Amino acid sequence: MHSSIYPQNNPFHLITGELMPEYRDAYLQGQLTPIVALQVEQYLDKSSIQTSLALARYRELLETARLKDRTVTAPLWVQKQLRLQPLVSGAGPLRRPVVRVALVLFLALSVASGVQWMRNEPLVPAPVVAAVTRASASISEATSSLVEKFVAPQAAKVVPVPAATRPARARPKAAAPELSRPAMAAAAIPASPAAPVAVVTPTDSVGQTLPATLQPAGEAATTAARPASAVGTVQGYIRDDQGRPLAGATVLVKGTQRGTSTDATGQYVLEVAAGSTLQFGYAGYTDQLRSATLGLMNVVLQPSATAQKRAAR
Repeated sequence: MHSSIYPQNNPFHLITGELMPEYRDAYLQGQLTPIVALQVEQYLDKSSIQTSLALARYRELLETARLKDRTVTAPLWVQKQLRLQPLVSGAGPLRRPVVRVALVLFLALSVASGVQWMRNEPLVPAPVVAAVTRASASISEATSSLVEKFVAPQAAKVVPVPAATRPARARPKAAAPELSRPAMAAAAIPASPAAPVAVVTPTDSVGQTLPATLQPAGEAATTAARPASAVGTVQGYIRDDQGRPLAGATVLVKGTQRGTSTDATGQYVLEVAAGSTLQFGYAGYTDQLRSATLGLMNVVLQPSATAQKRAAR
């Protein structure tokens, strides 16, 4: 209920037209009549600076009233402005219990992530790492197939014709040299039938493979019998030097985009060609290169020098 401590109808200065401080304090404490209070509210709404000053003054009056065990009832306009300005309001988002709990949880998660980083452990679960790895591998395979689909036909159109398949140009026949009479007489004598005929075998001067018709029979049979490189599955476990499984460790085929990662137990499964070079890696450990052997391949990774120095601290 408003009291009539300030019965005047004009709370503004007669010369400057500004709101007088005593009327502002009386309004914040609910001591003005409704008509005068409405005039004060209209004046405060026109200037954001005056609104901020009024709210700051209300906070001072509220603290003073608390020290003297008094209560101050803010007008409806002041309550509305306090909700719109959370930095001044006691009911702003930063002062709500739910927001405070969320901030505490975020800080705790940040500290836990920092501890895991110091201990050289993965910051994300192994299933997430495996899913991201599979997605990246699928994207790379799809990109490669699209490139082959659109680029290969264009490359086939401009393939140069080998020199061996080009038609030879007809060369003019050279005139037969004139022979002297003794040479003509020697050419007229028939050759002895018992003389052996030397057979000259053509050789490849550039080291290329001769056609099958010119290769010896044994070498052609050996070339046909060579089997293609076997393709199979390689699987196993990746552990550290203490025998603990490394979840999220990566297994890549060197020189390609194919690979996989280990699960929570440190196990991996990958289909590769026999003899391929596999690269095993994990954050904080030294990468290891091994030749792929179809079947079981267990790997033990050693901590890197940087990780050892960090652990020694």
